[in-house]
Amino acid sequence: MYVNAEGLNVARVWSNQPYNFDHLGLAMVSLFVTATLNGYTDIMRAAMAAPEEPGMQPQPMGNWSSFFFFAAFVLVVAYTLLNLYIGVVFYQFSRIRLQSQTGSAFLTDDQTEWAELSKLVFRLKPPEKSPVPVNKYRKKLYYLVQSKQFEVSLMAVIIANSALMATVYYNQPHEMIKAVEGLNYAFTCFYLLEFLIKLGGLGWEGYWKNNWNKFDLVLLISSLVDMIVALAMGSHANFLKVQKIMRLLRLARVVKLMRSMKVCNQTTVWIQA
Repeated sequence: MYVNAEGLNVARVWSNQPYNFDHLGLAMVSLFVTATLNGYTDIMRAAMAAPEEPGMQPQPMGNWSSFFFFAAFVLVVAYTLLNLYIGVVFYQFSRIRLQSQTGSAFLTDDQTEWAELSKLVFRLKPPEKSPVPVNKYRKKLYYLVQSKQFEVSLMAVIIANSALMATVYYNQPHEMIKAVEGLNYAFTCFYLLEFLIKLGGLGWEGYWKNNWNKFDLVLLISSLVDMIVALAMGSHANFLKVQKIMRLLRLARVVKLMRSMKVCNQTTVWIQA
């Protein structure tokens, strides 16, 4: 409360800066402005003055540790990744223009196609597959795990889980918080079912050979511990925040699948040509 010019008590309201991190959209815009290095100091000062509780008065240097985030972001994104991206685009443009004019500096067009095809073939490595189980039920699970439909459905679930995490925003309704928590528990149960299917079809040795399976198992254990603690002590006891960030790393499997499909399609095109 404060007394205005007319001598009346008026409630004081602290409003957010135009660029903030209340939800994913505003966070992306704020990071884009920071990457351009134009006016990012205002965003950084506002973040460094952010209070611990909503509605409290901002204090200069009250959240000084956020400086290290902005320093790392500017160093890695603005100075390194953007310049690296520009360099790669310029190099690829120069290489394509040279090949379009001369075919290659030392090879003809046919030799260049053969060299590209050889690179794609050598890049394809046969996957290490576990032996087929003798038990008929495990054999069904084995062929289910090895099928492309199983992998694609798993990728769809991972994308849906990541999209759900992106819907969280500041000061969202209590009903939405409960709905998101329930869906996260459902996704955790799905990952548990995936683990049991792979363990039954591949066996422990076959499951442990794949590094992605090891990573998934670590995420599954952390998610189960987080879910059990949250159900036993309440949602406010959800202290394993790091595993929520680790879930996003599952998207790397989607990128890996897309790259492998792209290589297979390119190889097919080269062979048909």
